Amino acid sequence: MLNRQKNAFRDGMTFVEILISVVILGILAIAGGALVERGQIDVGTQKYKRAAIEAASGQLEKVVHEWAYSNVLNAVGTSSNTFISLNNISGFKMITSFENANNNGDNCIKISVSVEYRKNGGTVDLVTYRSPGGT
Repeated sequence: MLNRQKNAFRDGMTFVEILISVVILGILAIAGGALVERGQIDVGTQKYKRAAIEAASGQLEKVVHEWAYSNVLNAVGTSSNTFISLNNISGFKMITSFENANNNGDNCIKISVSVEYRKNGGTVDLVTYRSPGGT
């Protein structure tokens, strides 16, 4: 009977084992929280980057399909800065610039659109070319 009482005390966990388990679970919880937070930041950044790509693409389509070639030709050497809204937040800069590409004398014009999607420097840059025969 004395043997049985000694083993009864060893059936549960000691305070040190419980304390170590709590510390390990705490560290895992903090690491998991940091991963979730970082994921939310990355999703937010991608949301604005996608909106910036759509804005830049829309500007390129407008210049290529709606502007007459003569207007594009007159814009060579210039750039325009406009401020746009992305996801209902204003203050993002869009720069549209026009350069003479001079590809083998075909009067091709390089059109570049740059849209910032983060106030601290993230930008999206899209480029296309327009020739007199193009639409």
